[in-house]
Amino acid sequence: MTAILDFRLAQRHGCWLATALVTMLATACISMEPGPSPVESVVLEVTVGPERVECVGVGPMQCLVVDGELFYDSIEGFEYEEAYVYRIRMERYDAWPDLEEPPQDASAYGYRLVEVVSQMPAE
Repeated sequence: MTAILDFRLAQRHGCWLATALVTMLATACISMEPGPSPVESVVLEVTVGPERVECVGVGPMQCLVVDGELFYDSIEGFEYEEAYVYRIRMERYDAWPDLEEPPQDASAYGYRLVEVVSQMPAE
């Protein structure tokens, strides 16, 4: 008998919890209004290495090395020449402002050159 009472109590408790979760989710969805993208553009100052390296993104490609890490994206307006080390300022912005999520095989960000701070021959 106690097992049956415990089961019914758990059933009611579970039902209450499920109702509360559904209500919270519905409220969250209703209160979401379209507006400006939550990702604001940011200007970054970075170092770009003297050569591209082989990497694999969607497929095999040549990546820049930015601040010592592989950089899979392009930088609008940046005319890269091998054998030079660059210090640049670039803007990182939301590449898909009208979509909640970017396509699966795309970066969430776009990059645009702001300024070439320095360009020195690699040693």
